[in-house]
Amino acid sequence: MERVVILGSGLSGLISNYRIKEYGSADSVVIYERNSEISSRNATAAFYCHEYFNDEFTPCSFEVRWQVNTKLKSKEEFRKAYSKKVYGNNYTGAVSIKNGETKGWAIDTDKLIEHADIEYNMNCNKIDIDKRILTFNDEFEIQYDTLVVTLSMPLFMLLYLSKEKRETKNYIFKCEPIHYSVIKRIPGIQDCNYMILEYHPDPGVPYYRKTYWDDKITIESMVEFPGSVSANPGKMWDCDGVVEFRKLMEKKGVYFQGRYARWARKDLTHMVWNRVIKEIYGK
Repeated sequence: MERVVILGSGLSGLISNYRIKEYGSADSVVIYERNSEISSRNATAAFYCHEYFNDEFTPCSFEVRWQVNTKLKSKEEFRKAYSKKVYGNNYTGAVSIKNGETKGWAIDTDKLIEHADIEYNMNCNKIDIDKRILTFNDEFEIQYDTLVVTLSMPLFMLLYLSKEKRETKNYIFKCEPIHYSVIKRIPGIQDCNYMILEYHPDPGVPYYRKTYWDDKITIESMVEFPGSVSANPGKMWDCDGVVEFRKLMEKKGVYFQGRYARWARKDLTHMVWNRVIKEIYGK
């Protein structure tokens, strides 16, 4: 009997749950969530995903447009100003200054929840990967065969136990909050018809990215400004050894899904859909 345990009921956890059940090899798949309900952030629409998701979960399409508004005269000036704010001083990757558009699909999270068995108010305190036992709320022990982690990598490093545990000081994790201001909450994914990403890379402009849902739903910012609140875990920075560490954990039946669990800032939701079965079952 294969028992799969998923830590976290965010989109990565819900998608992993559905895909594992769809594959059909596990006898039991349960999600454990430390909060009393699923985060409202999961109601946010996702895009660039329809080639992997099926119509049941992506019933609503919308237009995605991005545009750059800048007074900077050259691509190099743009790259330096934008990358310094968003990625830090050491970023050397390419930054596009082109406008563009594509089509996206909103994820119907309620449909994903219908396929999930979720245990709420279950805070994981300890992960013994040698015995494959999880401890919740300092008292409940759960045995697993396969563990899917959607917790942030630094938190997992604090929680897990093993005879072969490495010195975590070899892995330096750096993360800074993203500050944002919500003008109006999204009334529902069915109401989305288009989305605009607007970039202002000029040094004197406080907003380095604005996101408009249905033209005036929400505004995000990559920098702090009066009245903003921080959204943790926020921006993440690269660190050495993460890929090596993930491979070591996979040999012990532990798989990381999602941006913060894998500590890979370009890891998107649709990648979980396409990858989780491949990594666990080699399919």
